[in-house]
Amino acid sequence: MTGTIRETFSGSRSSAESRLTREIGANPLRIPGNQTSTVQVDGYPGLDDGGHIVANQNGGASERINIVALDRLLNQGQRGRWREMEDLIRSSAAKGREVRMETRIEYGDVGAPNRPVRIEVELIGLERPVDPFKFVNENL
Repeated sequence: MTGTIRETFSGSRSSAESRLTREIGANPLRIPGNQTSTVQVDGYPGLDDGGHIVANQNGGASERINIVALDRLLNQGQRGRWREMEDLIRSSAAKGREVRMETRIEYGDVGAPNRPVRIEVELIGLERPVDPFKFVNENL
């Protein structure tokens, strides 16, 4: 099963857009327990973190719809380019660029069916184009 999420980040938004998504850098309130409960229900406790699809610092919601069980090392930027991707979105939007994030999530982990197995993120509107970020969500 796969799903696609589309999110646009911009330094300037209309009031209607601001109601739908938070401004980058607004440091949205984290809802206690959502990240932990996501791992307990959907992931592998001790190996996974509750990771934001759209980074909290980039205005991503702290609600379960935006949190998935991610390999702890991937989520914390110690493996792969997850952190680099989040920083690229934030810095580009801070420079006034409108950045669109298209995320394709593939599920299919037999032991944890609500845990993504692959995530692909395409960023559109950056200063210079970059290849899509591709992540395999596995505990090594």
